[in-house]
Amino acid sequence: MTARRWIQAAALLALVVLVLGRWQAVATGNAWWAATLEIGATHAFLSRIRATLRVSALLVATVWCVGNLLLVYRSIRSVHVPRRLGDLEILEAVPRRLLLVGAVAAGVLLAVALSHGAGEWWYARTLGGFHAPLGVRDPVLGHDLSYYLFRLPWQRTLHSFVTLLTGVLLATTAVLYAAVGAIRWSRRRLRVNELARWHLAFLAAAFALALLWGYRLEPAEYVAGVHDLPVDQVLTAVRIPVARMLSVLALVALGGSLMWLWTGRLVLLGVPWALLALGSFAGHYVVPSFAGAVRSSAELVLPDIEARRPQFESIAYGAVTSERPLDVVGARTRATGERGTELDGGVQWDGFAVTVLLNRVAAPELEHAFTEASLGMYRTTDGTSVPVYVAARVTDPAAARAAGQEVTWDEVHLGRYATARGAIAVRADAVAESGLPLYVPNTRTPEVSSARVVETALGDSTILVGPGLTDFAILPATGARRGVPLGGFWRRLTLAWLLQSPRLVTSDAVGDSTIVVWHRDVVTRLERFAPFARFGQARAVVIDGRLFWVANGYVSARGFPLSPPVRWRDQTVRYLRSSLVGVVDAASGETVVYLTREADPVTLAWAQLAPQVLRPAAELPRSILPNVPYPEESLTAQIAILQRSTPGSAALEQPVLGPSVSGSLVGQEPYWWVGPTMGDTVPRLRLLVPLEGYESGRLAGLLDGTVRQSALVLELYRADRSDEPLGPGQIARQFARLRGEAVGIAGVVRMLPLAGGLAAVQSSYASPGDGGAPPQLVDVAVSLGGGVGSGPSLRVALERLRADASPPEGDRREWTRARQWFDRMDAARRTGDWAAFGRAYDELRRLLLPRGDSIR
Repeated sequence: MTARRWIQAAALLALVVLVLGRWQAVATGNAWWAATLEIGATHAFLSRIRATLRVSALLVATVWCVGNLLLVYRSIRSVHVPRRLGDLEILEAVPRRLLLVGAVAAGVLLAVALSHGAGEWWYARTLGGFHAPLGVRDPVLGHDLSYYLFRLPWQRTLHSFVTLLTGVLLATTAVLYAAVGAIRWSRRRLRVNELARWHLAFLAAAFALALLWGYRLEPAEYVAGVHDLPVDQVLTAVRIPVARMLSVLALVALGGSLMWLWTGRLVLLGVPWALLALGSFAGHYVVPSFAGAVRSSAELVLPDIEARRPQFESIAYGAVTSERPLDVVGARTRATGERGTELDGGVQWDGFAVTVLLNRVAAPELEHAFTEASLGMYRTTDGTSVPVYVAARVTDPAAARAAGQEVTWDEVHLGRYATARGAIAVRADAVAESGLPLYVPNTRTPEVSSARVVETALGDSTILVGPGLTDFAILPATGARRGVPLGGFWRRLTLAWLLQSPRLVTSDAVGDSTIVVWHRDVVTRLERFAPFARFGQARAVVIDGRLFWVANGYVSARGFPLSPPVRWRDQTVRYLRSSLVGVVDAASGETVVYLTREADPVTLAWAQLAPQVLRPAAELPRSILPNVPYPEESLTAQIAILQRSTPGSAALEQPVLGPSVSGSLVGQEPYWWVGPTMGDTVPRLRLLVPLEGYESGRLAGLLDGTVRQSALVLELYRADRSDEPLGPGQIARQFARLRGEAVGIAGVVRMLPLAGGLAAVQSSYASPGDGGAPPQLVDVAVSLGGGVGSGPSLRVALERLRADASPPEGDRREWTRARQWFDRMDAARRTGDWAAFGRAYDELRRLLLPRGDSIR
């Protein structure tokens, strides 16, 4: 060979080595990482599925594309290209070998494009082979729900691939045949030579089969909501029968394609395909629109199906709520006159204020920052629950670079930026006289606190894994750290290729006995550990002197019968459940994912498919259980379901929560609380959401999400529709009037359903001096039983509220109602609703004037 050929061969070989070497390094390194976390078998199982899908899809696409293009190549007798010789222009024939190479290369490139992303089919493929009937059938087609969760997604994936292959190749070969003259217009007729006719007829028949398959899947897709169409009279009486009719037309088109193959008469091809195209357009757009227009809203409703909708929504979103009346005054207040006893020891600090404060007073180094403070419940020696915020210190090399500091490779991966140390715990229910928080030296005794900034006691204060940690770390292989040993040269080379860091091979600071740890961000680590789930925000929890990260895991599906869609992480889903709890040891990187009790069907399927990854709920440590949070993203979806009106229904046009004098309901931002409620006397970590009327701002209800014995529990406290209390926005304005002039930044208004009545708490903060000063808690406002009070702490605010003049015991309820009607009258005045103003005025006059008196 010539030197040029040798250079070309060497370049091609280098490219192949780079691609295959990178692929091998990623596969090997990920296998080592999984082995350190004791999930090697599951990782290998899923990796084999991914590799099999990639290879199979590429092989099928290559055979299909190259084979079809070779048939086109065989029909070409010669191809001439113009060439100039001096002043002469001649036509030069392209060598047949070059045409053959071009056809094969084009086929391979087309196959790579069409099979791209096949490795992402692993989720649908793995669940597609799982068979476990759920015992619940949809009321339209009678399929078991397992069909929609497990088999339908894989069938749709295969159908999309087959349709893409047949459709693209049919169009491509038709264009190529027209370009080479095998298809031409001559003497007012379209003429196709014999080879092209046989080839195109075969492709048309294959495309008709793909369409037939799609029309057979359409009814199930309709019921699953894949096409975002309501399950109503139009769907059952029009769309599903039309899909079956189109299946017949696809068979006719298949027969017409085969008849054209044998007879050569184009009319046998054109008429069936024209009928199919016309029928598809009319059946999907024209006929359903007309059928929906001629029916009233009431006629569109299917009562039997609507009656079963709540059952399917509860399976899809876990939106099963136990409903309780929201007692504004409270049974305990009426019986004993005690006001706000449950608020003693309640949460005063907001998480954002604690985070800002710690970053200003406890992170002196530029590269250090505190994670978002997480509220938890910790027990004293006598069993009393104390709310405590915990925030861990993490490193941020980007901040040091932004400040102009020189940051070296050794510092990022081996030195000061590799790991951080320590966490700080803050009493959420207490404040010092200076307005600053009290710090907890040891979470085993949270009742002992200090006004000085102190680190909380940890057995190992190293923060190896934490939110936002993206750089790999190289550490000594000591203790229980979960990392991959570096070892010899070839092992280092593999890891250097995987992590794109040649210094792993060349650095003298890296020894053979050290380990490398990557995937250090908590959410990333959990999603690599359990790739079939997505995890929410990690929360810091200190248990027995060890810092853990706890996060909720979610599984989702695009289609599910009788389930309304919700937006979740920039996608639309009809199934969203959280039955997983991920726990990561911050110091060692040990990672475990547990099931919750009463887990959903998809999660249970993965528990059987990946037993190494998912642990049963019974193994969840009891010490962690009190601080397992209710899944915030699930609650957001559940609120959307509870507020949603049934589409296309005149009889069910009110929200699922029921009619409200406040009009449509709006779920406010969730907030955390530790303590009991009027329906649950046990102190727990709670996620609460007030439901506020969009128009009037009145409170229609409160949602309370808790985890009890590793099971998710959601309770709805519904306000009396004829006497809805003030909503969070109105309470915030009331507190602002109470404080007078602005005092700084106000926290969230926490609406609390307590045994002593409906309470509201809001804290305000101010930073004296420059912007770098720590925020101080300057005011806590409380509303309870119609009374309000404020002070420098929650205890003082409650004392002032209790000491405030109040009516005699017998008139307490009337006085509370008078306050509520006055607030309603004021709200009506601001909105200009004079009819509501008049009603509120009449009620207020009736309550305040002695009987028999009147205003002349």
